[in-house]
Amino acid sequence: MSNGSHINPIAGWEFKSVEQMQLLLLEISYVSTPFQNPDEAQKTPTLALTAQQARELSEALRRSAERLEAVPMKAPAGPKH
Repeated sequence: MSNGSHINPIAGWEFKSVEQMQLLLLEISYVSTPFQNPDEAQKTPTLALTAQQARELSEALRRSAERLEAVPMKAPAGPKH
């Protein structure tokens, strides 16, 4: 990620369902500073997904994880001496 993007590590997530509306609610906890403990993590607004969106998200995450695992890890490029 060389474009200067700020990265917030995920510290956890919570799912709830609203059966009468057929929605899955998702809150993601994330760490916003290097000195923050995971138990002090911020939360995203509550996100609502349909069952189909939840399945598509699950599949996209699985495919992305498989691609990551297929590539050998290498050290990030740093300053050259």
